[in-house]
Amino acid sequence: MSFAKALPSAVRQQISEGKLPRATYGWCVGHLQANISIVPSTVADDFERFCNLNSSACPLLYRSKPGEVTAPTLAKNSDIRTQLGKYWHIKGGKFYKELTEIKSSHDWKDMVTFYLGCSFGMEDALDKANVKLPLTNKNVSMYISNIPCNPSGPFSTNMVVSMRSVPKELLQALFEATYVLDSSHGAPVHIGSPTDIGINDLQKIDLGDLTAIAENEVPVFFACGFTGSKAIESAGLPECFCHAPGHMFICDETTASFQESHPSPYKEHAPCVVEISENREKFSVLSQIAKNKITELEQLLLYDIGKRGIEDINVKGDLLKSLLSLYQSSSVGITFGFPVFGDEAVAEETDGLPGAIDIAKALSALGKKVSFIIDKRNEALLCKIIQKCLQLKILKKDVPFVVYERENDRKTAALQFLYPNGRAKEPRFDHIVSIERTGPSNDGTYRSMKAKVLKEDLIAPVEDLFLLAGEDDCISTSSIGDGGNELGMGKVQKQVEDHVPHGKQIACVVPSDFLITAGVSNWGGYAIAVGLYVLSTCPIHVRYVRRGLANVGEDDKGKDDFLNTVEQEAEILKMLAAEGVRDGITEKAEQSVDGFQFYPHHAEQIEKFLKSL
Repeated sequence: MSFAKALPSAVRQQISEGKLPRATYGWCVGHLQANISIVPSTVADDFERFCNLNSSACPLLYRSKPGEVTAPTLAKNSDIRTQLGKYWHIKGGKFYKELTEIKSSHDWKDMVTFYLGCSFGMEDALDKANVKLPLTNKNVSMYISNIPCNPSGPFSTNMVVSMRSVPKELLQALFEATYVLDSSHGAPVHIGSPTDIGINDLQKIDLGDLTAIAENEVPVFFACGFTGSKAIESAGLPECFCHAPGHMFICDETTASFQESHPSPYKEHAPCVVEISENREKFSVLSQIAKNKITELEQLLLYDIGKRGIEDINVKGDLLKSLLSLYQSSSVGITFGFPVFGDEAVAEETDGLPGAIDIAKALSALGKKVSFIIDKRNEALLCKIIQKCLQLKILKKDVPFVVYERENDRKTAALQFLYPNGRAKEPRFDHIVSIERTGPSNDGTYRSMKAKVLKEDLIAPVEDLFLLAGEDDCISTSSIGDGGNELGMGKVQKQVEDHVPHGKQIACVVPSDFLITAGVSNWGGYAIAVGLYVLSTCPIHVRYVRRGLANVGEDDKGKDDFLNTVEQEAEILKMLAAEGVRDGITEKAEQSVDGFQFYPHHAEQIEKFLKSL
């Protein structure tokens, strides 16, 4: 018998006769295969809710009536008690023994069978995309991840994921082939570094067979239906059954016909896979529509209002990568500060802090832990501004700050700051953003755009945090600048030296992972906020970052939670002027930035950002 082309009914018959004890990978190509979970009727409603809350892992194809052994909508003349080949008998939440049939082992009148979609059902779609598993009569590699499923009643577990090793150039094709196949787990829940989902060693599988990963390949993880079996174990019920790993129920129903009658809500959104970081194996996914909006934002940022030649120091695509990385972060530190006015009472300029507030607001709307990293000189100023922003609802959540000071042993200070509990623990931040933050030039000095040397004792060496992060896979960095002397511009140091006035003197030598160049740095902060809002409304992206889990117990956030209005942005500048913060060009405490009045120049640019939505 050719198992790939065999009729499901014939295969099920041979399984029931004990002739085919092998895993069902590659059998009856084009047909649905189902994971099986069998529970007492008393908890069946709880288990169904568990499936609906975790539909990527447990896509529900059919729920039987109590005592029903057939699945009439999926397969004719079927009997779930004999047609799997291998079953697991679970007692008191623990594996008891493996069985080849369960017809004679239990009174069925009170049992309910759940048929859950399986990735084996999408093999034909993967074949068409030229994405194939290098397996023969083997099973996929499965791991218990650190992704907590949404609980329901007694059912609570971490998600089980299956892994496929895929050439990097086929990732887009893989996603396009799978993202609407909700009956077979749909799109991958994670691409790239396995440690991000709690898998420290791919050689240590929890279930299935080991998969080799070639040098040019990337591990891709799908939600796995064995999650349902782990949920059964977690409930500690007296008696339950499930399929043995890899031994699925093969349906008469084809994947194509089932999907046609159960269309995916993602069908209208063309996906794009983006490699965020090659070194760290970080990837993300968004829709083509969302990507186009962010590309438009990037173009708007390049309006060179000050005629500084910023297009020559732009890194195309870094805005998108920064946004995708920030969305995956959990704790973000934001730093700003360019003391162009030396020892005067207020050394700061009006560029930088407004953009930092914009970023903080958007990240807070996403539930991220956000803090400002500041110099000692900014402490009193920032306290006043944050309180006023909270009073006026410009900020909806308080943003704490931490003072970073200059120490003699700078590397040790940076290490202790980023890892206050020791490097074996999680870092204080997993992403650091700088906006209009002074950075050191080639001779170690900090300089203005006119190459004037700034007083070092006013500037904490925040660049040390960026340098340390550059050696660390746990921390990403983004920088926003508009002149070439800001922290992060080391990524384009040669371009700054070649194209910016005084470039050889002022060019910052410290790079960041992602560099966002803007006509005015504040615009870069606002663009980050707009971009994060765009991603929050992109179904393809949200499903990926949520690992396919349903949104439970979280408030939906709207545009007002992410973005300030033009009037609110004007109010921020008014606050700063009242505290003596001045325009770095005009040297006046007024509603202007970099020599241009807020109305009309900056207001018009913000309106353009908002129209891009």
